[in-house]
Amino acid sequence: AVRNGATRSVFFGQITPEMDEAYFRKELERFGPIDQVKILGDKRVAFVHFVSINAAIKCVQTLPTEEGFKEFKINYGRDGARLWVHAGRLVE
Repeated sequence: AVRNGATRSVFFGQITPEMDEAYFRKELERFGPIDQVKILGDKRVAFVHFVSINAAIKCVQTLPTEEGFKEFKINYGRDGARLWVHAGRLVE
């Protein structure tokens, strides 16, 4: 069951420049298939959209306890429309 405002989208804040799409796919596909990764490097944030909401829930519950991820803000992003960047602003 969906709980605590869970969505298929996972938000990552305070990312580093080395964290590109390949990095997120490599690190997070263990939770389930990923539909899309969007990175806003200038804002130091990323959105990882999983195919399954259960994969996103597992990711949000697990990563904050793991070394290498404790220092990042991790939470659910908005679900529904995919996220796109237009003129430096987030557009849904």
